[in-house]
Parts: sequence; C-alpha cells; structure tokens
Amino acid sequence: MRQRTGDQDRPAESVARSSITPSGGAQVPVLYAWDVDGPRGGECGVTDDRDRAISRVTRGLRDAGSGTSGRVRKVVASASGSVEYLELDRVGEARRDEGTGAVVWTGG
Repeated sequence: MRQRTGDQDRPAESVARSSITPSGGAQVPVLYAWDVDGPRGGECGVTDDRDRAISRVTRGLRDAGSGTSGRVRKVVASASGSVEYLELDRVGEARRDEGTGAVVWTGG
C-alpha cells in the first residue's frame, strides 16, 4: 500500500514505532535503517522513527544527482555484540525521476 503525502508517494504503515519480543522474552526495539546511494557517494543512518527515515531518503534524493537511489529497511540490532543490524523487512525503495525530479517510492 502507498500513501500520497504532498508531492511524494511513499509506503504507508499505521505504526511508526514498535518493538518485537524474541523467544528470550526481552523486547527489542524496531529501528529503521536508511541509505541514499549515488555515483558520487551517499549517506545513511538509523532511527526509531519510520517517517524520519523516509524523510531523510526523500531529502537526500531531492538534493542528489542522476542515478541516485535510496531505501528504508525495518531492522533490529544484532545480539552478537558487533555493530550490525538484522533486516526484518523492506519498507520501500525510492529513486529520483529524471524527467520530473520527483522522488518515486516503490515497495513496502
């Protein structure tokens, strides 16, 4: 499902923040990892706010050049002790439309 907001289409979800409870019983916060990748580099981050992650990708794509794409993934921190995230789901992927300059979201 997609939601129209302003001049952008974006994946829709009813709950912005949540947690999961693995078999061990302790709640683990759900986070949102976001990435913007382009020919000249990119940017990335992690937040507990789904809408903030989508906004960061949208802003990054609006400021980026041609050939740039972005994505938001629902993740949890790994319990292994290393700094890594385990992907739970793909929230959406986005690209900048070359003809109009609009940010177009797919998936979710």
